[in-house]
Amino acid sequence: MKEKSFEIEKDGFYGYLYSGEKKNLVVILYVDDDPKSMIGKGAVKWFVSRKINLLAMSPAPKNTGLKNIPIDHIEEAEKRHPLQEEEFIKVENIQGHLLLIGARDDAMWPTVKYIRRMLARLEEHPHSCSVESMIFDHGTHYVLPEGIVKKILPIGVDFLLPKMFREAKGYTRECRESRIAIEKKVLELCK
Repeated sequence: MKEKSFEIEKDGFYGYLYSGEKKNLVVILYVDDDPKSMIGKGAVKWFVSRKINLLAMSPAPKNTGLKNIPIDHIEEAEKRHPLQEEEFIKVENIQGHLLLIGARDDAMWPTVKYIRRMLARLEEHPHSCSVESMIFDHGTHYVLPEGIVKKILPIGVDFLLPKMFREAKGYTRECRESRIAIEKKVLELCK
């Protein structure tokens, strides 16, 4: 497995690219913590074992104070500093298939808002990529394939997730169904 690192100062984001051999496919995973964290490592193992390239990104390296920012602070920051064109991800430049996944109950990141923003941008700009979005009512911040979550939490997922995310309380079945649907879709696209 080859690994290439990216730094904020040099590349504009922090993360790692893991080569899994499939030349025409890269999965981009935004990890709210360091890509070398337990979540990042679990994702790397899951994707690379299926020969899928993975770009694991996060806002900043661990322990920099730029992680786990409350969602209301993210919303307030956008109100105070409306995004400028040069700050948007140029999703219209993506070639191939773009799958956007999020959950309405993600209390750590306004995922659905950003998915809708990317879809609107694609309507406004010419592009050649095919686009699909999967937005779930329940999935919490762990809108990951079920296999990744089981790598991270090999036992007690349904017990632990409601303890980690209050949004999962009472919705463990729905969260699991979301993760299973995500895994099915990702594996289908990777064939």
